[in-house]
Amino acid sequence: MVKKVVLFVFVSLFVFSGAYAMNLSSSDMERFITTTEALAPYFDELDDDRDDDDDDDDEEEDDIGILDVESTKQLILEDMSGKPEVRNIVGSNGYASMEDYAEQYAHIIRAYIASSARGQIGELESSMASMSPEQRQSFQGSPVFQMVSEMKIQLASVPESHIQAITPYMPQLQEVFGHDDDEDDFL
Repeated sequence: MVKKVVLFVFVSLFVFSGAYAMNLSSSDMERFITTTEALAPYFDELDDDRDDDDDDDDEEEDDIGILDVESTKQLILEDMSGKPEVRNIVGSNGYASMEDYAEQYAHIIRAYIASSARGQIGELESSMASMSPEQRQSFQGSPVFQMVSEMKIQLASVPESHIQAITPYMPQLQEVFGHDDDEDDFL
């Protein structure tokens, strides 16, 4: 009996941990990019609304919160699923539901941020290595260092397969997400 319970627990953990991960094929990426480009006016409207509502204290938390799949998925669903035009665009591009699109959006933007932030974090770590011990200690006590440390922890949980899946599509994703290489969007 104990063996059956232990086996059930391991099988359940394997199945449920796999449910959290998402496979991203090239057709998924192309469908996502096409859909998100079609939704650009609605995302622009959402950004404008959020800019009006933002206060500076919450901005750091929002930047790190985008790395949480469930939070991002809920944000998309809350802000966009009530619009029939959005649901029509999502459905006409082959998604079974807004939930499916929102989940894929959350995984892809998370992988995009992880891929983009890797270089910036590497540069920061190189800069820290060249600091004097006093400068490094002072920097390590700063809020920026704390935010970067938290981000590194969250980025470590992004599946490498997701980063590899989005890599060929980085130019299109930069366009879709409105990222300019000259901007420091993530750090």
